[in-house]
Amino acid sequence: MQLGCKVLIKILGDNLFADKFLDYHINRLKQEIANMQYKLDKFEEKYQMKTDKFYEQFDNGELGDFKDYMLWSGIYEFQLDSKQ
Repeated sequence: MQLGCKVLIKILGDNLFADKFLDYHINRLKQEIANMQYKLDKFEEKYQMKTDKFYEQFDNGELGDFKDYMLWSGIYEFQLDSKQ
């Protein structure tokens, strides 16, 4: 019986660690997504354009390759990937 309890504690302990590990990384990812959204909001404010509209025009080559545009598109792409 004592061996069974030790095995059960080991399994539960590993699961608890895994749950905490996953929770930590999920929360961190949520924070990163929120931070990216904050940055996207700043670009939208600066250029008076919604990010999805900007990205469509940028991706079609209609806006040029300004540093801000490159950064804006990169943050948007990264955010889309992070949400998946």
